[in-house]
Amino acid sequence: MPENKKTPLYLNRSDVLDRYSIGSSTLHRWIESGYFPKPTRFGSRCVRWKTQVLEAWDKKQD
Repeated sequence: MPENKKTPLYLNRSDVLDRYSIGSSTLHRWIESGYFPKPTRFGSRCVRWKTQVLEAWDKKQD
């Protein structure tokens, strides 16, 4: 029986860095310049990016 892997609704910072093969400084610069979507805050130290938003951003880059 095949394993069904669900796409997560949100990605953490580490997942985003891996997904785009970038470093923390690049991610910060992209966000500050408005090039990359801002994350959603779930607390003072918890930020996540909606997978749906990142997929839409990916399509705009093509």
